[in-house]
Amino acid sequence: MDKRKTRTARMIETADQKAAFDRQVKQILSYKRFLAWILKTCVDKFSGVSIEEIEGCIEGKPSVAEMAVHQDEQIRGDNTADTSIDEGVVTYDIRFTALTTDSVRPIELFINIEGQYREGSLKYPLMSRVVYYLSRMISAQYGKVFTKQNYGDIRKVYSIWIVSEPYARNRNSVKSFQFVPKDLYGHAAYDKRDYDKITAVLINLDQKKPGVKNQILRMLNVLLSDTMEVSEKEKILENEFNILMSEDVREEMRDMCNFSEGVYRDGVLTGQDIGKAQEVTSIVEYIAAANHISLSKACLMAGRTLKEYKAAKKLLEKSGELVEA
Repeated sequence: MDKRKTRTARMIETADQKAAFDRQVKQILSYKRFLAWILKTCVDKFSGVSIEEIEGCIEGKPSVAEMAVHQDEQIRGDNTADTSIDEGVVTYDIRFTALTTDSVRPIELFINIEGQYREGSLKYPLMSRVVYYLSRMISAQYGKVFTKQNYGDIRKVYSIWIVSEPYARNRNSVKSFQFVPKDLYGHAAYDKRDYDKITAVLINLDQKKPGVKNQILRMLNVLLSDTMEVSEKEKILENEFNILMSEDVREEMRDMCNFSEGVYRDGVLTGQDIGKAQEVTSIVEYIAAANHISLSKACLMAGRTLKEYKAAKKLLEKSGELVEA
């Protein structure tokens, strides 16, 4: 038997399971009750509004992996974030609009929710991609929301990113980025409504410490945990967040947990383990070489420990056949 073919088959199966897991996560997060909890934390206008009211503010059915980030690309079939790893149609994970509860003048907000698995495996800074998505959400409004020079009609956009495995220094944190004016000389007054058009929020999880007191971190750490049983998740979500599981949501969550087991715990994942080890070693070694620093300092910059790096290196050395391309 050709071991290389066997490894390839395993990696293909793993990739299929990972894609299915990603689809399940997006589908579950698109339920309005979960979205309402995210909005309550991440959108100032909803901070003092009840979860039930926020649910009612979400318009229509959220779009899940259907709307292209680049307007000139056509969506074909059942897309995930990309049609391939390096090229293809890029879609927003979840897109929807929500109306604020302002009694005089409700404001329509355009909101994007994105999931990012392992930040350290990216070939680019995550924040640069976040800025790009916000820019696309603004420019895409031309011809639909505003025309010609009616820039005052531009709607505010939010891009909210849920990072499952962020750098160690960022775990269990929620950080917001906004357009903030700064007086360089003298003082000038501008109406905040005219420039407050973009907000990015990064929700950095730590599933090893799900007991954090912050509500949105607690909810997402529990919901997306790959070690917690479905029954335990249901109990916590119901008791702490008043999220009663409909049969549809319960089924989606069971499927997600099943895919999670296949992706993260099944013995078929030898190839996946090797991939993780290669990510750790390549990133750390690149940072060390590029900056002419020690491996321990490079590990710190990469959000890894020296122990993790050595373990990954040892795994690659022991599995010589598996590091073949």
